[in-house]
Amino acid sequence: MKGVLFIGGKHPQQALSRKLAEDADLIVAADSGFDITWNQGIGCNYVVGDMDSTRFLKVIDKLPGNKVIRMPKEKDETDTEIGLRVLYEKGATKKILIGGGGGRLDHLIGIIILFHRDIRPDEWYTDKEVIISIDKKTILREMKGETVSFFPVGEEECRMKSEGLKWPLDNLKWKRGDAGISNLITSERMIVEPVSGRLICIFSNRQAGRKKYE
Repeated sequence: MKGVLFIGGKHPQQALSRKLAEDADLIVAADSGFDITWNQGIGCNYVVGDMDSTRFLKVIDKLPGNKVIRMPKEKDETDTEIGLRVLYEKGATKKILIGGGGGRLDHLIGIIILFHRDIRPDEWYTDKEVIISIDKKTILREMKGETVSFFPVGEEECRMKSEGLKWPLDNLKWKRGDAGISNLITSERMIVEPVSGRLICIFSNRQAGRKKYE
């Protein structure tokens, strides 16, 4: 089951956002993430958060009560965390974040931290980047010449096998705090397969509309 969460901040161009949402089984908007869905004509199943940053509060106020999950401004979870939890509780097995680019550094770090958790995004699309969680064999196609960076996430030491990279990841043993910055895809198919632990991979979203990965 595919779930999509729209969050505040800079987001991909409309064509990519709509493409990512078009086959979603569940769409949630967190606070000003609703602004993206409203402006782009994307329907959502739920709106969540404290509603302190949306520009369309009057629209949200007119939505059916069972579609709006209001939270107090003083709370222990961010609106993004709440939205991600709603996706999980409603049964989403693939969770995609859209938005969150630019803005405050602490907000960006707060989203990155989510990839360390058990309930985590599988993909995250900002205005400039794509971040994907690699916890099983992952193949990126048709991205020869693109730059990619890798970061271990979670508590377990990360070891992996790779194909199609200028600097192979084989035999590396990464712990939290390590990184592989600005690697280069050298073939039409890049493969990364964790032997233990998990990674995130970051690359430009300029080819995201036509990229293929599995």
